[in-house]
This record gives sequence, structure tokens and C-alpha cells, in this order.
Amino acid sequence: MDHVLTRGQKFKMAAPVRVLWNTSKRLVLGKCKFPTRCLSSTSVNSQCSPLQYTDYQVSKEDFKYVKKILPPETVPEPPEVTKPTPSGWVPQRENGEKGYWIRRTKNHMLPVYLIVKNGGTDRVTSIKKIEGNIWLFDEDLRNALEKMLDKRILTQINEVTRTVKLKGNYMREVGEFLVSQGL
Repeated sequence: MDHVLTRGQKFKMAAPVRVLWNTSKRLVLGKCKFPTRCLSSTSVNSQCSPLQYTDYQVSKEDFKYVKKILPPETVPEPPEVTKPTPSGWVPQRENGEKGYWIRRTKNHMLPVYLIVKNGGTDRVTSIKKIEGNIWLFDEDLRNALEKMLDKRILTQINEVTRTVKLKGNYMREVGEFLVSQGL
């Protein structure tokens, strides 16, 4: 049974109920009455003295302990190694004489992604952040994968987004190709 209460209407509370009405002069919260002018932190009113608010003090002394557990603001530079790390990560070599270049992600990883569509039946491998001659990169990648897998590879090039998509799941093979080329 829903009852709509209007302003000025009296009611009996069977149990402790929180009722919130904003009247022009006061805010009624249950049985407690608070002046509206003292509830708003944005209102500037000379009738509310600053002593009505809780006193506080800002301390920056303890912030040094908080800084220790905050994550870093930027990703650190990768270590200077010449061989693969135990996790399998390989640093990118300097820009070679090829006509294309692939930038790493902000975490220094290869920009190779697997896109799964149609409930897992369609799989597409996507290589992003390709700079330079994207057509030469596509040709080199397709030739290397066709020799590696002994089957025809279908690719799609998007010059605007600088990506190459391959039909199928070729994440491992594309990763091996990019590492062998130093990209």
C-alpha cells in the first residue's frame, strides 16, 4: 500500500523510517531538523560560523609512506639485454634497412592481437602500429608464413589504421617472424 505524502501532511511512523524533504527553510530528516544553510558546503552564508564544521588539519608528512605503494606514473624503460629474458621477451632492434617498422606497445610488447568473432568460430590475427611501407611488410609476412605453414595465408591491409589482419590464429607464428626480423 503506497502512500504519497505531500508537504504539511502528518503521518505516523510504525518503524524508524528515513524521510527526506527539502523545504524552503529547513531539511527534515526523520525527526531531526537541520537548517538548510548549514548543510550545503557550496553556499556562502554569514549566518553559519566556521566553528560548526569539524576541524581538520592537512598533513603532508605521512604522504611519503603512501608514495611507496603507488604505481609508477610511466612505464620504465626496458632493460638492456641482447638475448631473450626468462619470460621470452626480446628487445626491439634498431631500425634496420627494411622499408617498414613496427612500434611496440607502451609496455614494450609486440602489437599482435587475436580477435575472436561469431562465438569463437572466426579467428583473426591483427598486427597493429605498422609504420613505413605496409605493403612490403604484408608481402614479407605472407611469404614467411606460407613457407612456415605450407598453406595459403589470407591477409587484409588497412592503410588508415596501419594494421594487417590475417584470417586464422597465427599469433605464435607472427610473433616468431617479428622477433626474427628484429621488429
